[in-house]
Amino acid sequence: MVYIQGRTLLMNQATDKADALLTAWYPGEQGGKAIASLLFGDANPSGRLPVSIPRSVGQLPVYYSQGKLRDYMDAEAAPLYPFGYGLSYTTFDYSGLSIERLASADSSATAQTESAGVLMASDNGLRMSASQPLAKVRLTVKNTGKRDGAEVVQLYVHDRAASVAQPPIQLRAFQKVWLKAGESRQVEFTLGFDELSIIDADMKRVLERGDFDIMVGASSSDIRQSGVLSL
Repeated sequence: MVYIQGRTLLMNQATDKADALLTAWYPGEQGGKAIASLLFGDANPSGRLPVSIPRSVGQLPVYYSQGKLRDYMDAEAAPLYPFGYGLSYTTFDYSGLSIERLASADSSATAQTESAGVLMASDNGLRMSASQPLAKVRLTVKNTGKRDGAEVVQLYVHDRAASVAQPPIQLRAFQKVWLKAGESRQVEFTLGFDELSIIDADMKRVLERGDFDIMVGASSSDIRQSGVLSL
């Protein structure tokens, strides 16, 4: 089943009857060639959903950052297809997660921010793209199938004890990695102020000390490796 769409649609019946669904959105004038190359196996799909696909209208809103919810009396709470989901003609294995806290994490705090349990703060409340790295996250991804293909490795973060309640899972980084059949490669993420900061009660963007759950996987509901970063 091929969907040409500009928004999420109910796909329950198609999911039950079709072997696979291809969401093409609005693919443009070359969309026909792209769709044909995927259907005939000339190309290997590697797209991932930027939204969650609901099971019913009554389930809305359905956000991946809500985490795992209790089921309804008459339906599942989980979306039909979660944020970040997507299939491939090959398979991938994740292993060997390591989280390295860098020395710069110890030198980032000032006397003023340290007294408030804050490691770093943005003067204008915005992100700091030039901030120094605080941690490195590394893992190995292997193509375990018989086809060459690309995997979108997704990194999610949860601040365990923030001064303001945080979602149980938030996408903070991702990388698309092309691997030949049987090939392995180390994937590395650098975490800094932008990836770990929050908006506090005073509406300031700050990075607070504490423990952070680091989760890496193939989608928001398919976490393959996890660990804890302490700052």
